[in-house]
Amino acid sequence: MKPSHLLTVQQFSNLHQVNKRTLHYYDTIGLFSPTQKGENGYRYYDTTQSVHFEYIQFLKGLGLSLDEIRTYLQQPNAQDFLKLADEKLDELARQIKQLQRQCEILQLKKEQVEKSLHPVEEKIQIVDCQEDAIVLLEVRQGLEDTEFFKKIKEHFSMEQLPLGIGTVISLDGVRQQGINSHEGFFFRCFEETIPSTSLRKTKGRYLCGYHRGTWEGIPAVYERMLHFAKEHHLQLGAYAYERGLNEFVIEREEEYLTEVMIPILEEKVED
Repeated sequence: MKPSHLLTVQQFSNLHQVNKRTLHYYDTIGLFSPTQKGENGYRYYDTTQSVHFEYIQFLKGLGLSLDEIRTYLQQPNAQDFLKLADEKLDELARQIKQLQRQCEILQLKKEQVEKSLHPVEEKIQIVDCQEDAIVLLEVRQGLEDTEFFKKIKEHFSMEQLPLGIGTVISLDGVRQQGINSHEGFFFRCFEETIPSTSLRKTKGRYLCGYHRGTWEGIPAVYERMLHFAKEHHLQLGAYAYERGLNEFVIEREEEYLTEVMIPILEEKVED
């Protein structure tokens, strides 16, 4: 074992990047005290105390109070440690899952905002999409907000709302009566919380269009998309998926960017 050396409070606090007041407080409550106190009132820590001090900081970082740490350290034993370890490992696993969800939401929102910064309004394009787990709610128009969110809570956690809410539109309704063809809402799900009632937005090719501004201009997007499909001999699915991309970074409705996606079933083969 390496020989020990004495350190002043300042030296010890610098070594462990902790405020000197923290060391004084730990000493006052009997949690961690200097090895020696000189006649001049100076306090000295032994370098071998560093491991013990960092162990205290580790337990504190796990969320234990100073009283809990002190109580444990007064009578340390394997049983109490194993119980503590199991409890904290479960807690950390929940925190990791929460952080992963936050990363997923943040990455999705970042991609949406980046897309919204480009002049995509006039684009009609075919894009390849990965499979998505979604919850589809058949909600009548005019439903009050309280009823709407109550219905959401019946199906999945409210913490998934930042992933976004989209609208399902019937293409037959678009063709026959314009945009007044609301069929319900869809919500993306965290993979580990997919309810049994969820659907899968299938992997494959989608016809994609955009509109920037208020909803009155969206029928024109469908008109261009249907014209594009006809020109390129595309057979489309029965429903379109509408979602906003940038509602959380704009101040005016005129800046709102709506994305419309319609699944492509197959290419029509000309005779």
